[in-house]
Amino acid sequence: MRATDVNQLSAEWNAARVLYPSYSALAREFVIDLMPCNDLETGVEQPPLESVEQARHWLDEMDERIQIHQLRQFLQTTTIVTPELLQTLLLHHLHKAERSPSDRDKIDFLLVQLFSLAAPSRLDDNAVTLQYVAKMLAPALGTVDVSVPGWLKPLENVFCPRRRPAP
Repeated sequence: MRATDVNQLSAEWNAARVLYPSYSALAREFVIDLMPCNDLETGVEQPPLESVEQARHWLDEMDERIQIHQLRQFLQTTTIVTPELLQTLLLHHLHKAERSPSDRDKIDFLLVQLFSLAAPSRLDDNAVTLQYVAKMLAPALGTVDVSVPGWLKPLENVFCPRRRPAP
């Protein structure tokens, strides 16, 4: 096994270890019946490949069963939400090979949650620009190119009308 493969498996396992307690709590709260993932349950630090695959399968099963309204309610009412958890959840959904419409809704919600956690509480609406949002989400998403593609420039005034002086 190559070092990059080992590093990728290690990163996937670490993410699963961050997600597992929250997914388990969410399953208890909403009575989602799924057998526990034994190696995640016991806190194994360096699992064999089979354990990583079992954890991946367990998380995929949970993702299919967790509805967006359940995730929203859980994350907005629990005390265990941290920036690390939100970021790990977001990256977990972004890195899926195949995403469902439900995953898209979860990604949208998690982006908003991360932004609201990072932004100051008294943020002026005029200060919220694409560049500002990209800067606030950079810890999770990395550097993002926010330039408007040439083919979209004609629509810029439709969605972002320039302020006109009062008559």
